[in-house]
Formats: sequence, C-alpha cells, structure tokens
Amino acid sequence: MRDEAETFRRMTDAGMRLRDRCSADVLVLACAGMARYRSRLQSRLGIPVIDPTQAATGIALDALSLDGTAD
Repeated sequence: MRDEAETFRRMTDAGMRLRDRCSADVLVLACAGMARYRSRLQSRLGIPVIDPTQAATGIALDALSLDGTAD
C-alpha cells in the first residue's frame, strides 16, 4: 500500500481492535517496513508497539557495549 495515511489508519484500526477486543497490552509489528509507524502508533494506542528489527539492533548494541568490544 503506497498511501501512508491509509496504511497508518488501517494499522490504527487493527491496533485498536486488538487492544479493545482482545485485551492486547503490547503490539509487535510484523514487517521491518512498518518501523516508521511505530512511534505514532504507540502514541495513538497508548500501549507499547515493538518493531522487532529495532529491538534486535538495540539488544545487539547493548551486548557489544557490555562485552567491551564496542570500543
């Protein structure tokens, strides 16, 4: 889908259904291409929204800095 406003609207609608009807307390995005929507979606839904690619990168960087090899 090329219309970013429509994509965000659909993601928001789906997120609200999951939050309200299924009691979801966190959402995990399923595609790295959705990362640009994560912050806005989290603000709109009021629950954590996780992008797995961003999360994995953060974990890898933390592991490197804790290991001392990032210097």
